[in-house]
Amino acid sequence: MSGDNYKAGGDLIMLYDGLKVSTLKMEDDNKGYKRKGLVSLLANAIVKNKNPSGGETRTAKMNNDRNTNRSFFNLLWKSIFTGVKETAGMDIMGKKDQQQDKKDRAKEGSDGSGKKKDKKN
Repeated sequence: MSGDNYKAGGDLIMLYDGLKVSTLKMEDDNKGYKRKGLVSLLANAIVKNKNPSGGETRTAKMNNDRNTNRSFFNLLWKSIFTGVKETAGMDIMGKKDQQQDKKDRAKEGSDGSGKKKDKKN
């Protein structure tokens, strides 16, 4: 991974075998979590349970712009998480996440470069 104060990118190779996902819901008394069986089953049907699969290692591309209102470690985490999602087959949601990040930055008035956006009349 390489980056600077405004963006990070690179390739991620994550090797794993037997990946299973359990989705949890907080119980009403806030003292524990309960497994959501049907949602977990659907998630496991989507997730690729091993890498490499069939001898071909999946490599994820990571490219993220930094929200300068957040810490540099937030950029590192988001970059790594993007690569993990893509490697595990969850990049289906990637475009939605990117659109939400752009909306969040627009609300904060920043384009990710640390400069305020100029409003055109």
